This record gives sequence, C-alpha cells and structure tokens, in this order.
Amino acid sequence: MLSDKLKIRISPFVGRVIENDAQAFGFVKADDTSNKNALLNKLIPQMLRLRLAKKEEAGKLLGEYVPTENFSRVFYVLGNVKDEDEDLSVLTDEVWIRPSKETMVDFDEIGEELGALSSDVTSFVRSLLNEYSQMPQYKRQSVVFREEKERIRSAVESGSLLSFRYDGEYSKVFAYNYMYAYLLDQNNYLIGYDVNRGLIRSYALCKIDEPRVFQKKYEPTSRLLDELAKFQDSYEYGEDKAVSFKEVQ
Repeated sequence: MLSDKLKIRISPFVGRVIENDAQAFGFVKADDTSNKNALLNKLIPQMLRLRLAKKEEAGKLLGEYVPTENFSRVFYVLGNVKDEDEDLSVLTDEVWIRPSKETMVDFDEIGEELGALSSDVTSFVRSLLNEYSQMPQYKRQSVVFREEKERIRSAVESGSLLSFRYDGEYSKVFAYNYMYAYLLDQNNYLIGYDVNRGLIRSYALCKIDEPRVFQKKYEPTSRLLDELAKFQDSYEYGEDKAVSFKEVQ
C-alpha cells in the first residue's frame, strides 16, 4: 500500500504541460487556479492502461527472447524514450499527487507490477508523465477523457442516443460523429443533434460529463443527416456553434 500522497519530481516542460492541460481541460478550483491533483487522478490510470497494453504487446513480440522476470523492466523502459527537443531529465519542478479512493487501486497496481518500493513508483509515474507530455494536445485530451470518448464512440457506432451534462445542463443527443480537431484548435468534439432543444451543434470532449448510452436507437431522417454533414464539413464546430433544426419524423 502506498502512502496517501506522492511527490513526483518533473522537468519544467512537463510542469508547463500539466499546468496548461489543467486549465484547458477544465480542472480548476473555485478561485480559477489549476487543480493539478484532479487532472493527475484522472490521467494516471489512463496512462497506466496504455502502458499495460504496450507491455502486453511487448510480451507477445519479445516473449521468446526476454525472460518473463525482465518484463517489469521493459514495462518501465517503454516510457523513458524521450524526444531530443526537450530535456526531460532536468527535474527542477515537482507535483504532488494525492490518490483518490477510486484511483488508489491503480497506484497500488503500479507497485505490484514493479514489485518495488514507493521511490520506484514515483519514477514510474514520472515516466508516464514524460510520455504524456510528448503527445500533441488533442491526443492528451483524448487520453485524459478516454472513458468518455469510448462511450461517445459507442453511441456513434450504434446509432443510440447519448445523455450527458454539458455546461451544467442535461442534454440528450443523437451522436453523429466524433472528431479529432487537431487541425482546428487541438480539441476533440462530438457532432450531434440535441433532440430536446432541436439543435445541431458541437460538444467539446473535455466538457462532456457523465455520458450514458441509451439502448434505444435513434432513427434520423435523411434531411437531418444531410444537415449534420454540412455542419461537420463547415469546420465551425470548434467555436461551439449551434444551428436550429426541427426534426420531423
């Protein structure tokens, strides 16, 4: 069992990325300062899932060459290949992480994977943050909100309605498409039709809260599909625009 909080020494570059993302993704306190602990509690479990998937793939590829007992070292090394443009080894900044009840199991899993002490866990968490910091912003957002993204994409693929809270209001939406807007503003968007308000609009991934996929399918008219396609192709959804549309079924 780890202590109730961890101090992670990081480079100034990683510190800037964490500060930027806390603000950009809505992890802020009542006084509008960055809530980096909230961001990290959501981020670290997702990065751990990615690293475990890499470990599994490495096991498949290297299994006949690397003894099983060395996989933990592979698990660690995978995150320490860094971009030469940024010196991630100058550890002059620090960040504190206080695991929540929900994420403590993930931090314990890191310790079990490494079979090591807390000092090794902090080094491993730093390697996760280094890997994260080298991603473009739209990809980092996609990682932080991976669970929300998967539910959105499930609704898109199944044609089901999707409910969620957005800017504090409840919405029920026909999920048309999920967009990586890396050429627009480095955010990710759901393009959809709010069936209660009669609006075709975009929804920023980082502002979609508690999405739930309905079992019920939504049958859009061809006219609605045409209008959604036009809205998507306009590339104006990054501005959080909405277009009124009355669906007649």
